Amino acid sequence: MAETAQTGIPFGKRFPSVYGPFRLVLAILLLLPLAYGYNTGQYMTLYMAKWGSSFATNAWLSYNEVMSTTSSNNPLGLSPQEIIGNPNIQPVDSLINFFYVVHTCKAAYKIAYGGLKTDIQPYFVVRANGATASSSTLMTASSAFPTTMGLFGQSDIVVTFGEKNSKYKNYDGNVKPYCGKLTIPINSKDVTSVKDIYDAYFHYIVTLWQNNDLKLYGQNMAYILRFADKPHSFTSPTVGWGAPLSATQADPAGIDFYRDMRVNLQSVFNASIDAAITAMRSSNIPDLQMTTAVLDLGWGGAGIWYTRLADFNGAMVDAVFMIPIPTDYPMVMEHVSKLKKTLETDSNPKLRFSPTTVSGDNVTLDKFSSGSGLDDPSVDMEIASLLSKVYETAADDSITARPKPSVVANDPVRNMFMFIFSESGLMDVRGNDGVNPLAKLSTLGKTIINKTIASLGIGTLVSGFGGMLSGAGADELGAAFQDGGGVLLSFATMGLIIGFILYYLIPFFPFIYFFFAVGRWVKSIFEAMVAVPLWALAHLRLDGEGVGNAASKGYFLLLEIMLRPIFTLFGLLASVGIFGALVIVLDTVFDLVVWNVAGFDMTTLSSTSTNPAGDFLESFRDSIDAFFYTIIYTIILYMMAMASFKLIDLIPNKLLRFLQPVPTFHDDAGDPAENLVRNTAYAGHTVTSQIGSGLGEFGKGVGGTIGAMGKNAGMADKMGGPGN
Repeated sequence: MAETAQTGIPFGKRFPSVYGPFRLVLAILLLLPLAYGYNTGQYMTLYMAKWGSSFATNAWLSYNEVMSTTSSNNPLGLSPQEIIGNPNIQPVDSLINFFYVVHTCKAAYKIAYGGLKTDIQPYFVVRANGATASSSTLMTASSAFPTTMGLFGQSDIVVTFGEKNSKYKNYDGNVKPYCGKLTIPINSKDVTSVKDIYDAYFHYIVTLWQNNDLKLYGQNMAYILRFADKPHSFTSPTVGWGAPLSATQADPAGIDFYRDMRVNLQSVFNASIDAAITAMRSSNIPDLQMTTAVLDLGWGGAGIWYTRLADFNGAMVDAVFMIPIPTDYPMVMEHVSKLKKTLETDSNPKLRFSPTTVSGDNVTLDKFSSGSGLDDPSVDMEIASLLSKVYETAADDSITARPKPSVVANDPVRNMFMFIFSESGLMDVRGNDGVNPLAKLSTLGKTIINKTIASLGIGTLVSGFGGMLSGAGADELGAAFQDGGGVLLSFATMGLIIGFILYYLIPFFPFIYFFFAVGRWVKSIFEAMVAVPLWALAHLRLDGEGVGNAASKGYFLLLEIMLRPIFTLFGLLASVGIFGALVIVLDTVFDLVVWNVAGFDMTTLSSTSTNPAGDFLESFRDSIDAFFYTIIYTIILYMMAMASFKLIDLIPNKLLRFLQPVPTFHDDAGDPAENLVRNTAYAGHTVTSQIGSGLGEFGKGVGGTIGAMGKNAGMADKMGGPGN
C-alpha cells in the first residue's frame, strides 16, 4: 500500500504484472481448507509422499521379482555357497573318551554280574510331566532323528546307557543309568537345515555305540585291568592295539591305539558334519530367501532381510560349536566322586573317580556301602576302580587329545600366543574367503564369541588354581598362576568385544542405516506439513520471477519427499555391493601389504626375517605382530563397513542438492549408527572388563578358600598326634 501511494503504480513498482496474480492464486489455493482439517498444501505433501513411497515400493518389488527368477531368490542374487559361511568343525576328543568309559562299563557289568543283568543298551528316556508318564525307547541303527526330536518335544535329546527293567520304578522310563548319560543340545531348532547338523550328531552317537573297535576295547580293558581271573579270550580290533595282546601277555591299549582311534573317529565326524554343511551350502534355504511377509512391508522393510544373514550363520555356528556332551558318567563313578568331595578338600581332577584319597590309601568299602543305587558294593567298587583307570588314561591329553598348535623350540612366548589365538578364534579372521562379507563376519563373530566364552572359563580356572596355591601357602607360584589367568581373561574379554562388533553390529548396519533413513524421510514429511502455511505466505513476496525464490524451496522439498525413498533404496543396494567389493580387494592385498611393511606372513604366522627364530625378543615381536595385524584387519573391515553403509544416507542427501539446496531438520543430525557403535564398543569394553575382572577375583577367592581349608585340614592332622 505504501509503495502504491508513493509510486502511483497498482500493488507497487516491484509487482510483476505476469507472475503476481499467479502467486496470489497459489498462496490462496495452498491455504484452502479441505477435509479433516488439512489444507491443499498439506494434502499435496501427503500425496507426494504416497507417490514417492509407491514408486520406491514398486522398484523394490520389481528388483526382487528379477532376483526371484534366479536359483537363489535373495536380494543379493548370490548362491547359498556365497551367503553361508563354513565354520570350523570342532574336535570330539571328549565324546570319544566318554565312549571308552561307556563301552568298558558295559563290558564290566556283563562280566561281573553275568546273567543277573540284562545287557546294557542306550535308551531315549523322556522324563514324566504333568500330562504324560516317563517313557524309554531303545536307540538302534534305524532310529530316526525327527522321530526322536518329537519324543523330546523338539528340545535337547538325552541318551541314557543303562538297563531297562520294570523293577526300576524309581528311574525314568524304568531305565537304570548304569553307564551314564549324554545330551545332544538343540539350540537352533527353528532354523531350517540347521537341524541337519543335529541329525549328523545323532547318527554319530549311534556310530560310536555300534563301533566294533570300541566294543572290543571295552571288553579287552575290562579283562586286562580288573577281571583277568575270569575266563576270557582277547580279540584284536582293526586298529592296532599298540601293546601286547595275547593269551600269554596282555597289556592295556598303547598310545598308538588311542591316536589312531581319535584320527579315525574324528575323520568320520568331520565327514558327517562337512556333508551336512555342504548340503546346506548347496541348496536353497527358505530362511535366506526373500519372503512375502518382508515384501508386504514395502520399501521401508528393505533392510530387514539382511539381518537374516547374521541370524542363520549364527545359528549354524552355534550348532557346529555345541557338540554332544556327557552329562553323567557311570553311576559308580558319580557315586565315588560325590563321596570323595566329603572325604577330602584337595584332589586331582583326573582322579576324581578313583576310590583312593590324596594320600594314595584305598578308601574303605564301608564308606561306599549305600547310596546311589549300588547293587553289590564290593563288585561295584571293582568296576569303579576299572572305570577310573580308563578315565585317567582317556583324560591324559598327551595320549587321546588332538595335537596342539605346532610348538617352536626355545620360543615360549610365541607358543603361548599361538595357544591363546587358536582358542580365542582371533586367527580365524582370514577364513571363509569367497563368502559374502556380511555372512563371513557373522560366522567369524559368532565363532569368536563362542570360543572366548570358553577362554573365560579357562582363565577363571587358572586364576582359581592360583588362588588355591596361594591359600595353601605357595604364594609366589599362586601369584604366577593368578597373573596368567588374568592374561587369559584379558584376551577373552577383548575377543568378546571383537566378536560383538563383528556379529551383532556390522551385519546389522544395512538395517540400522536404512531404518534411520526411513525415519529421516518421515521427519521431512512432518517438516513439510508444518511449514505449508509459511510456504504459502512465501508466494506473496513480490521480487523475483516465477513463484519466487522463497516459495520455490517448498516445491524442491516436495520433490525431495517424493524422490528420497527411491534414492535411499539405491543407497542400500549400492552400499552392500561396494562393501562386498572392498572386502574382496582387502583380502587380496592385505597379505602383500603386511609382508612389505613388516616382513610378517599372516598365512603361516612366521616372520620372513632372516634373524634366528630362537631369539626371545624376535619371538615376542613375531607373536605380537600376529595379534596386532589381526586387530588391524578387523578395524579396517569395520571402517569400510561404516564408510560403505553411510551411502544409504549420503546418496539421497547429496543427489537432491544438485538441484537446489533445501536444508531440512535432519541435515545437521549426526551419524546415529556411528555413535551407536562407538557407545556400544565403549560400554562393551567396560562391561566385559568388569566381567573378566570379576571372574578372576571370583576364581582367586574360591581357590584361596579351598587352599586354606586344605592347609588347615593338614595342620589339624598334624596336631592330632599318633593314633588319630
